Amino acid sequence: MNFEPFGHYDPARDVFERAEFVNHVRGDPPGAVCWVFVAPRRGGKTWTLKALAHHLGARARYRDVQGRAWQAPKDARDGDTLLLDEPGHTLTERDAGFVADCRALHKKGARVVVALTPAEYERLAALCVGGVGDVSRAVLRAPHFTRTEELRLAARNDDTLPLRGSLPEAWRSTPFFLTLLFHAMEQRGMDGDVEAAARAATALAEDQYDYTKLAWCEGLSRAQREVVRTCLRGRPASGPVADLLVSAGVLRRDAAGRCRVVDPILAAHLAPLRIHHVSDVHVGPKSYEATDVKSSDAAPLDAMGPRFIRDRYVEHLQQRRAEGTAPHVLVCSGDCVEYASDATQYADFAAWLARTEAELAPHPAVPSSQRTLLVGGNHDVDWNLAATGDRSRHAAFAATVGARPHPGLHHDPTHRAVAEVSFPEAGVSFALLGSAGDADLQKRVGDLRARLDGDPLVELRGVLDQLCAADADGKRRAAIEGEHWKVMRIDPGLVDDRDLARLRGHAWPHPVRIAVLHHPVSPLPDTEVARFGGLVNAGAVKEALLEKGFHLVLHGHVHRGWFVREEAWMTDGTTRTLAVAAAPTLGSRETAKDQGFNEVEVARDYDNEGRAHYRVVVRRCVRDNATWRTDGVEMGLAPIPV
Repeated sequence: MNFEPFGHYDPARDVFERAEFVNHVRGDPPGAVCWVFVAPRRGGKTWTLKALAHHLGARARYRDVQGRAWQAPKDARDGDTLLLDEPGHTLTERDAGFVADCRALHKKGARVVVALTPAEYERLAALCVGGVGDVSRAVLRAPHFTRTEELRLAARNDDTLPLRGSLPEAWRSTPFFLTLLFHAMEQRGMDGDVEAAARAATALAEDQYDYTKLAWCEGLSRAQREVVRTCLRGRPASGPVADLLVSAGVLRRDAAGRCRVVDPILAAHLAPLRIHHVSDVHVGPKSYEATDVKSSDAAPLDAMGPRFIRDRYVEHLQQRRAEGTAPHVLVCSGDCVEYASDATQYADFAAWLARTEAELAPHPAVPSSQRTLLVGGNHDVDWNLAATGDRSRHAAFAATVGARPHPGLHHDPTHRAVAEVSFPEAGVSFALLGSAGDADLQKRVGDLRARLDGDPLVELRGVLDQLCAADADGKRRAAIEGEHWKVMRIDPGLVDDRDLARLRGHAWPHPVRIAVLHHPVSPLPDTEVARFGGLVNAGAVKEALLEKGFHLVLHGHVHRGWFVREEAWMTDGTTRTLAVAAAPTLGSRETAKDQGFNEVEVARDYDNEGRAHYRVVVRRCVRDNATWRTDGVEMGLAPIPV
């Protein structure tokens, strides 16, 4: 292997120009008893100190004091340089004794350079009061990783050189991250799939180093973690703590002055995964119009912005993206169009979906091919084909969705696979369940065909010929035939038992488990009397989800936002809770108020003992005149342990 991210210091592999850094250390720390070099875990502290020892020569001594209290050497003298690594235990055990030792060495003319994590620096700075010396003026900045040095590192393997331009910026921010990424690429055979290599590099750091726990829990103090959380949520951060983290290389200010998290591994694991759950867009003749149009004059309409609510949502995403708070994943729970037999409606929906996807924010845990997850609704079924039992009734939806994850109801239920989408670094697995138009009509239609001699309308037409002449009363005849087809279309929500069996037999690999389907699994306050009013096997669906440890169900259909939690007693004597979030409609004019969507936030965190868990919060956002706002309803799930 040409790249070893966890290897020992080797002067031949040190890509930095160290001359300026070495010259700083040769001088006295201004107003302080020691130089301090602050960097995060795996931020190059050890290599920097060993490089100093290499360049300063025999009078420099490197000491790794990790896990033990450090005592100043009695033989230190003028001109010596002591390079102290990992002093966290010493700072905790001896407190001011460490500063006193540094002061004594300083009086002898010996220089001390201490490499610290931001958390260790905070403790040391708190000890340096009362005339001891302000170490904030003696902070050594980490060398900036230049493109020349990046090229020098990449040149270890000829295969990596052509890939440099395609690498994510975060992975090019430090030698450790770039070496780790190249190492993962070497292990994968340099296949050029940078997204997959980044995920492999993240997993490698966790497996071999327990990276996130060490960098987050031990490398940062509570106040520093809160600032990083703020930045991970896309919110502005400022003040002395933010300044220190910028100096230490944990954060970086962009051109607009906003702090961004440099570390791609922390971002992959700790950046909240924002999921927008939309439903019932209903592209077609019943689409909700944001403007009450009573004039054919186009000029004022152009000035008032997009016509449809769904397009106002795209505008909202553009604003969220500019603010750094756009969603990373879009989940659509059905009824994308009004009539699935109308190809124009699906074309319009596909165009809207493409505009929406263009505004989604990248997330290191989410592959670009899996940023949009969809399930079909009853309006997404071509009911002209349903009476034949032909699974092509789902073909138009499947063709529009394309390669995006969806339940695949156009495939035979005997053979189709579990529709699972997982984001391992975010700890999330989705199950996409088809509940609309998937009831097995073959037997019902077969019986009907036999009774009607192969044509469902033969008997009806005979009656109509007697009641109304085809030419004289064509409208009445057409209306009766239309009502007949509506009766034929009765097909309530149902998740096929074979899909539930596959769900039960599947190994759901990640802690946070979310199911998506169109029909409600629990009653809502509204009562809908309709042919498609409910999920006939809702109890079986919930039982299967609870058995497999699912925490959240997202659905639509009823055009109303509603949150509820249900508790069930399991056969092993434990209780489990299933949270259910119904999304408002994002486009049906049959619901004139509360047009909106749900926002789900999944974030990993650690308690004070270093135990990892996930926080899941669901909020409802509604359209309020010309703006979008959260309506104050928020459902927080209990912490989910890793």
